[in-house]
Amino acid sequence: MMTKKRENLKAALNETGIVGMKYLKRFRKVLEPLNSVGWHHNRKLFFDDYVALLLLYHLNPAVTSLRDLQFASTLKRVQKRLGISQTSLGSLSESISNFDSKALYEIFLELLHEAQATKPTRNHFEKLPHDISVIAVDGTLLRALPRMAWAMWGAQDNEKALKAHVHFDVLRGIPTDISVSKGNGSEREALENSLKPDCLYVLDRGYLKLDLYKQILDAGSSLVARFAKQLKYSVLENFEISEEAKSQGVVLDCKAKTLSTKSKALNNTPVRVVHIETKDRNGEVHVIRILTDRFDLDPEVIGIIYQQRWQIELFFRHLKSQPGFKHLLSDRLEGLELQLLSALIAELLVFLLSNKKVNKRTLLMMNLAHQGLVEEEEILAFFNGSPKKCN
Repeated sequence: MMTKKRENLKAALNETGIVGMKYLKRFRKVLEPLNSVGWHHNRKLFFDDYVALLLLYHLNPAVTSLRDLQFASTLKRVQKRLGISQTSLGSLSESISNFDSKALYEIFLELLHEAQATKPTRNHFEKLPHDISVIAVDGTLLRALPRMAWAMWGAQDNEKALKAHVHFDVLRGIPTDISVSKGNGSEREALENSLKPDCLYVLDRGYLKLDLYKQILDAGSSLVARFAKQLKYSVLENFEISEEAKSQGVVLDCKAKTLSTKSKALNNTPVRVVHIETKDRNGEVHVIRILTDRFDLDPEVIGIIYQQRWQIELFFRHLKSQPGFKHLLSDRLEGLELQLLSALIAELLVFLLSNKKVNKRTLLMMNLAHQGLVEEEEILAFFNGSPKKCN
């Protein structure tokens, strides 16, 4: 006899869940290279089937657990749309050991390459070279399951957490890289291990490390990094500040030399230092200190670039609010990597279908769609550039 929860899940997958399944049906061929990865003669669940179910999990709020995924695989409508067969709970839980996240990462990179080929929203960044990607980097904590002893990182038994280290393309509003560590994993080390050329990395004060800055430059990239006043430097040349820059709060723009007794990584490399004054809600003045290697940009543009770092925080908030992050499907690192990668792939699929930058309105529409509160024609009207039709 079917329980009330199963009845509701079946109804959801036959109605509101159809949106998520249409995403998957269109991109099912992308997953075909995974079909032969981690195959086992005793299992009928292939890697591409598993990932298709994971994507359904991320795109459908009605699916909240591994048991729900298994039940979804028994529904003919789901089987037809996703091209899968019925699978068992045991196959879903045990198959993780046979599946390599590196293969899924290659699929992620393929979709990312397609997404990055789209024209970005430049707005204030017209002076940036068109071959430069503005990448905000940060980490966010994810609550671990109680049985994840390997994720313990504090003195207390309940201090178990994971940290997702994410790279985010500010101009397109899409994730470009991810890695996973324990909750106390070093964000700076994670960035050191994932540096790429032709990027403009936007960093907060937590990434303050002159050796890291030097590695970014050596990798053929640039940086716009906030630093604390503890970092000492000597001014080599003061630049004139335009009225436009002053109106944006710029109070200092200079060429400088870092003075550090701990690291001499940048001691022979001139850097640019920009100070920007801002006011909080209480009217209190704060100074944002920014270090960069870019001498070709106006100081107010450098300030705007740093301000755009908040987009990765908005992305974290959006990601954690999604159904696929309210329940971890595995207590193993390998399984969590698959879950996180499939979440980013789901984001790329939505971006490729809509060609819309992730902003507050886009996130609102996606969240309403996840809850089944928006008609399919309203979703299509919005993502086709006709939001006024969504009454």
